[in-house]
Amino acid sequence: MGEQRQRYNEEFKRQTVKFIQEQTKTLGELAEELGIPKSTLHQWMGQYRELKNEPAASIDRVRDLEAEIKDACIDSWHSILKKELIYCNPKFKTREQAYNATFQYIEFYYNRKRMHSALGYLSPARFAEQFNRKVAA
Repeated sequence: MGEQRQRYNEEFKRQTVKFIQEQTKTLGELAEELGIPKSTLHQWMGQYRELKNEPAASIDRVRDLEAEIKDACIDSWHSILKKELIYCNPKFKTREQAYNATFQYIEFYYNRKRMHSALGYLSPARFAEQFNRKVAA
Protein backbone atom coordinates (compact mmCIF):
# COMPACT_ATOMS: atom_id res chain seq x y z
CA MET A 1 0.00 0.00 0.00
CA GLY A 2 1.07 3.62 0.53
CA GLU A 3 4.19 4.67 2.30
CA GLN A 4 3.78 5.82 5.93
CA ARG A 5 4.43 9.54 6.46
CA GLN A 6 7.23 10.37 8.86
CA ARG A 7 6.13 12.32 11.94
CA TYR A 8 8.52 14.71 13.70
CA ASN A 9 8.09 16.25 17.14
CA GLU A 10 8.28 20.00 17.75
CA GLU A 11 11.74 19.88 19.35
CA PHE A 12 13.18 18.01 16.36
CA LYS A 13 11.70 20.62 14.02
CA ARG A 14 13.15 23.51 16.07
CA GLN A 15 16.59 21.89 16.22
CA THR A 16 16.51 21.17 12.49
CA VAL A 17 15.64 24.79 11.70
CA LYS A 18 18.43 25.99 14.00
CA PHE A 19 20.84 23.61 12.24
CA ILE A 20 19.72 24.88 8.81
CA GLN A 21 20.23 28.49 9.88
CA GLU A 22 23.79 27.76 10.92
CA GLN A 23 24.71 26.16 7.59
CA THR A 24 26.07 27.72 4.42
CA LYS A 25 24.55 25.08 2.16
CA THR A 26 21.35 25.65 0.22
CA LEU A 27 18.07 24.40 1.58
CA GLY A 28 17.88 21.92 -1.29
CA GLU A 29 21.27 20.44 -0.42
CA LEU A 30 20.33 20.18 3.24
CA ALA A 31 16.98 18.59 2.40
CA GLU A 32 18.75 15.93 0.40
CA GLU A 33 21.30 15.30 3.17
CA LEU A 34 18.65 15.09 5.87
CA GLY A 35 16.23 13.03 3.78
CA ILE A 36 13.42 15.49 4.43
CA PRO A 37 11.47 17.09 1.56
CA LYS A 38 12.48 20.66 0.75
CA SER A 39 8.85 21.81 1.03
CA THR A 40 8.71 20.43 4.58
CA LEU A 41 11.86 22.30 5.54
CA HIS A 42 10.41 25.51 4.03
CA GLN A 43 7.32 25.05 6.18
CA TRP A 44 9.39 24.48 9.32
CA MET A 45 11.52 27.53 8.53
CA GLY A 46 8.36 29.64 8.39
CA GLN A 47 7.22 28.30 11.76
CA TYR A 48 10.41 28.07 13.81
CA ARG A 49 12.93 30.48 12.28
CA GLU A 50 14.73 32.72 14.76
CA LEU A 51 16.79 35.58 13.36
CA LYS A 52 19.20 35.47 16.30
CA ASN A 53 20.43 32.09 15.02
CA GLU A 54 21.36 33.45 11.60
CA PRO A 55 24.83 34.79 10.88
CA ALA A 56 25.19 38.29 9.50
CA ALA A 57 24.38 38.20 5.81
CA SER A 58 27.24 38.35 3.36
CA ILE A 59 26.76 39.67 -0.15
CA ASP A 60 26.97 36.10 -1.49
CA ARG A 61 24.32 34.89 0.97
CA VAL A 62 22.01 37.77 0.00
CA ARG A 63 22.46 36.87 -3.67
CA ASP A 64 21.71 33.21 -2.90
CA LEU A 65 18.55 34.18 -1.04
CA GLU A 66 17.45 36.45 -3.87
CA ALA A 67 17.98 33.59 -6.31
CA GLU A 68 15.91 31.24 -4.11
CA ILE A 69 13.07 33.77 -3.96
CA LYS A 70 13.16 34.25 -7.73
CA ASP A 71 13.21 30.48 -8.23
CA ALA A 72 10.22 30.06 -5.92
CA CYS A 73 8.29 32.77 -7.77
CA ILE A 74 9.07 31.24 -11.15
CA ASP A 75 8.15 27.76 -9.90
CA SER A 76 4.85 29.13 -8.62
CA TRP A 77 4.18 30.89 -11.92
CA HIS A 78 4.89 27.74 -13.94
CA SER A 79 2.64 25.72 -11.66
CA ILE A 80 -0.23 28.18 -12.14
CA LEU A 81 0.30 28.31 -15.90
CA LYS A 82 0.27 24.52 -16.17
CA LYS A 83 -2.83 24.10 -13.99
CA GLU A 84 -4.88 26.88 -15.55
CA LEU A 85 -3.83 26.69 -19.20
CA ILE A 86 -1.93 23.59 -20.20
CA TYR A 87 -3.78 20.85 -18.29
CA CYS A 88 -7.23 22.34 -18.99
CA ASN A 89 -6.83 22.45 -22.76
CA PRO A 90 -6.53 19.79 -25.42
CA LYS A 91 -3.08 19.20 -26.84
CA PHE A 92 -1.83 22.02 -29.01
CA LYS A 93 -1.28 20.93 -32.58
CA THR A 94 1.43 23.46 -33.36
CA ARG A 95 3.95 25.53 -31.45
CA GLU A 96 2.20 28.65 -32.75
CA GLN A 97 -1.10 27.54 -31.17
CA ALA A 98 0.64 27.04 -27.84
CA TYR A 99 2.39 30.41 -28.12
CA ASN A 100 -0.86 32.24 -28.97
CA ALA A 101 -2.80 30.54 -26.18
CA THR A 102 -0.06 31.38 -23.66
CA PHE A 103 0.08 35.00 -24.83
CA GLN A 104 -3.70 35.36 -24.57
CA TYR A 105 -3.74 33.74 -21.14
CA ILE A 106 -1.06 36.08 -19.79
CA GLU A 107 -2.24 39.31 -21.42
CA PHE A 108 -6.01 38.93 -21.23
CA TYR A 109 -6.58 36.77 -18.16
CA TYR A 110 -3.59 36.53 -15.82
CA ASN A 111 -2.64 40.22 -15.87
CA ARG A 112 -6.11 41.73 -16.22
CA LYS A 113 -8.61 39.49 -14.46
CA ARG A 114 -6.99 36.84 -12.25
CA MET A 115 -6.88 37.90 -8.60
CA HIS A 116 -3.55 37.49 -6.78
CA SER A 117 -3.41 37.01 -3.03
CA ALA A 118 -0.04 38.77 -2.85
CA LEU A 119 -1.69 41.88 -4.34
CA GLY A 120 -4.58 42.00 -1.91
CA TYR A 121 -6.78 39.91 -4.20
CA LEU A 122 -6.53 42.38 -7.05
CA SER A 123 -5.47 41.68 -10.60
CA PRO A 124 -2.01 43.00 -11.53
CA ALA A 125 -3.64 45.57 -13.82
CA ARG A 126 -5.98 46.85 -11.09
CA PHE A 127 -3.15 46.86 -8.53
CA ALA A 128 -0.94 48.92 -10.88
CA GLU A 129 -3.85 51.28 -11.53
CA GLN A 130 -4.41 51.87 -7.80
CA PHE A 131 -0.69 52.23 -7.17
CA ASN A 132 -0.33 54.82 -9.93
CA ARG A 133 -3.30 56.79 -8.55
CA LYS A 134 -1.71 56.86 -5.09
CA VAL A 135 1.65 57.94 -6.49
CA ALA A 136 0.04 60.71 -8.53
CA ALA A 137 -1.99 61.99 -5.55
